[in-house]
Amino acid sequence: MKNQTSVSIIIPAYNAEKWIERCIKSCINQTYKNIEIIIINDGSQDNTDELCQYYVSMDNRIIYKNIDNVGVSNARKLGLDISNSSYVLFLDSDDYINNDCIEILLSYKDYDLIIGQANYVNNHNEILSNTKYEIKKNIISSYLRGKLPTSLWPILFKKKILDEEYLVSNLKVSEDFIILSRIITKTKKIKVINDKVYNQVRHNLSTTANLTNEKFRDHYNAHKLVEEIFTSKLNERYKKDIDIFQLNHLYNLIVIFSPYIKLHEKTINTRNFFLKKHLNKKEIIINTLFF
Repeated sequence: MKNQTSVSIIIPAYNAEKWIERCIKSCINQTYKNIEIIIINDGSQDNTDELCQYYVSMDNRIIYKNIDNVGVSNARKLGLDISNSSYVLFLDSDDYINNDCIEILLSYKDYDLIIGQANYVNNHNEILSNTKYEIKKNIISSYLRGKLPTSLWPILFKKKILDEEYLVSNLKVSEDFIILSRIITKTKKIKVINDKVYNQVRHNLSTTANLTNEKFRDHYNAHKLVEEIFTSKLNERYKKDIDIFQLNHLYNLIVIFSPYIKLHEKTINTRNFFLKKHLNKKEIIINTLFF
């Protein structure tokens, strides 16, 4: 095992007592054994610490840190700083990976990023749908057209790439999107495979419970940052791809925040703020509909 490539699985956890055991077990049971499981307990107020401590005593591959709350992006960065491995997989504490996840992804280790497919599952582990990531024309075009993930899962990263490009922002949402966009513009060695390796759990939570004015603006600002990343690095060849990216941005914000806007239509001011920015997109919308 000493000559095998090492992989770190980094798990930020916050109030995860309901699902952290399933998450940890999915790592412990990997068919590929040369892994380190780095758990960052990000100031949990429930029994997450006790559950993690139990598994630390059961498996010496687990590295555990219990810290004050700093947010998921900073918790991941701490895990990255701790990592001693050549490759990194990020895993959310309420999600879990298939037993052969690392073995499958690592079989393509000549690439800087290996992107697997994910199942979307409910709280009873029933599959609701799955991802269909793919590279069509090229990496940049596929990413801007929504054919690749915008989160840090289900991806195996060469750690060197993350060390160079993982920068923590002051936004509370969409930080993954910004980080991954920076990486996408820096490397062409990306492989997309058809194997389903990751399970993302969809919880039955209220649609509007966590939606706020601030989060709306953070989503908007994150997308503007990503747009700037690409427009500053790409030539006229990608203009249509960037236009489509802007439309997807508009659509996603409407879908995510429409329940919130409806509930708060008398007081919310961000709807007008956003729409004014996109009033000049009518021609693009028409052309895209017939693309």
